[in-house]
Amino acid sequence: MKLTLLGAPGAGKGTQSDILSRKLGVPTISTGNILRSAIHDGTSVGLAAKSYIDKGQLVPDNVIIDIVQERLSKPDCANGFILDGMPRTIPQAEALIAHGIELDSVLSLEVSDEDRKELARAPFDIDEYKESIGIDEVKGEKGYTTLERTAIRPCLDVCGIWGGYTGVGSKTVLPSEAHAKISMRIVPDQKADKIIDLAAKHILSIAPPYVHVTVEKMEAGNGFLIPITSSAYQAASKAMAEVYGIEPVPSRGGGSICVLADMRNILGADPLLMGFGLERDTIHSPNESYLIKQLFAGIESIALFYEYWK
Repeated sequence: MKLTLLGAPGAGKGTQSDILSRKLGVPTISTGNILRSAIHDGTSVGLAAKSYIDKGQLVPDNVIIDIVQERLSKPDCANGFILDGMPRTIPQAEALIAHGIELDSVLSLEVSDEDRKELARAPFDIDEYKESIGIDEVKGEKGYTTLERTAIRPCLDVCGIWGGYTGVGSKTVLPSEAHAKISMRIVPDQKADKIIDLAAKHILSIAPPYVHVTVEKMEAGNGFLIPITSSAYQAASKAMAEVYGIEPVPSRGGGSICVLADMRNILGADPLLMGFGLERDTIHSPNESYLIKQLFAGIESIALFYEYWK
């Protein structure tokens, strides 16, 4: 079986290709992964790709085509493969045809209108939201609601900036250095190492020649998507609906529990997160709290989950 999965970031290509790879017994071919592998191995195609990446430029189609063709010639692809997000351009598609690579099926994955309608069922008041975080207006990626921007789309956040004199009173001494901490929420089709490398290279590429910039990489974890069709999700949804008297709304969101993606890849099972906290809890803040009634509702929901999970 020879497949390719296409779709925008966040649609779930990486998640679904991993599932299909295990079921079909064929490898998943991700251009990002094979680019890193070729660069690490120092192949001629890898060195060509590295020359563009080091300049903060996109790797051109001809190099992508060469590197994919090289990977597809490996013995483990003899019985089939899954292309993750390739071809991305018409020249890439034409090259596959020119090299006699025939696909059995092309699957296009999207965050459907139905999925977006489900997300929109969650109670949300834009005026309350703006007041709660002290802003007058929201801004973000066009074509998506505020909830969608904070849940299904990748983003980059500046978590802190400091430098120079920050104590009480004025000071005329000019700072010699400044610092910033950033974080990036990635979506299922993105790999943490690749995104970190791309961000670091871009920052270095736009730095003016009269400054020295150092990018320090910290911890990271890959994103993943739990299908709402899984038996675990269905059991949890049924349990919580029985306890709360209303059908739960499936949502997506960012987090920093990096081990979940590793557990999924190693164990081949989808993790399930059942949260019972509320927005009013102000999680991780100095005045964080948790309602006792939510504690008991959580206990009851988890007990029912094990009853319904088959």
